[in-house]
Amino acid sequence: GEDDRQLLRLDRQLAQQLREALEHALEIEAPVLDVGDPGGAEVAAGATHDPWVVNTAPRLLQPIVDGDLSLQARFDSTVVVGQLMGLVVEESPQRFLRFDTYHDGVTQRIFAAVVSDGVPGILVNQPVASAIPLHLRIERVGNQWTLAYGSDGASWTVGADFPHVMNAAEAGIVAGNFGSSG
Repeated sequence: GEDDRQLLRLDRQLAQQLREALEHALEIEAPVLDVGDPGGAEVAAGATHDPWVVNTAPRLLQPIVDGDLSLQARFDSTVVVGQLMGLVVEESPQRFLRFDTYHDGVTQRIFAAVVSDGVPGILVNQPVASAIPLHLRIERVGNQWTLAYGSDGASWTVGADFPHVMNAAEAGIVAGNFGSSG
């Protein structure tokens, strides 16, 4: 039921915590989170901050109860080559689910993977029409996960629907970079 679902809401205090926590990896041009002013962030080039094998990407996580979950976020920033932004559900930095968007140099893509004990398994990696804002949603009912995306927060396209056993401990947003750019 709806009472069993957790809706993660980020407020101004958490937005400030994110700014402080990610300061070493981000060049802030405007507010990182949508707190009333349009804006975005640019992940600094150089060091890689990638949620792959071990999650080394900057992320803002909140503790959650392991159970049914609905997590949704709106991203108002343009994703550029070598950068990613999205959602993450973690059991630990070596066991997590990521659902994000990135740009491969040709097109924007939706990407999802489950990493179990440092072994990644790709769930989806497909082109998507560029949209600002881009909404991402992770829903879990039991051990069934549904990852969806859309441009308006009301109409959704399912990117992946799969069973996965996880002792989820935290969930939130992730930003990162990979490769030689970003």
